[in-house]
Amino acid sequence: PLISALQSHFARPPTFLGPAGSVPLTLDHGRQLAEVDGVLKEVVVATHSELAQLSGSLGGLAEGVYVVGTGSTGAGMAFLSLSALYSCIMAMGAVGMRVPAA
Repeated sequence: PLISALQSHFARPPTFLGPAGSVPLTLDHGRQLAEVDGVLKEVVVATHSELAQLSGSLGGLAEGVYVVGTGSTGAGMAFLSLSALYSCIMAMGAVGMRVPAA
């Protein structure tokens, strides 16, 4: 339960550019590119059936064009948070074992 809550907290959806028909796409060596702030960036066109397979905090995405590499599932930050919590608990336990009761 804790890992799911942390993952939902840290998750970020990818950058949405618009519906598939309204974003001009360029094909270069098998990659789909779109102009974002004057720079060509790789994009992916997500269909309704592909988005239906997503679950969790990223499940509510709209059908259309998304910039590749802009979103996050939150898994990395969730595990980093848990490791920091675990380290603090273990350090407090080690200090508690070293110091005798008064």
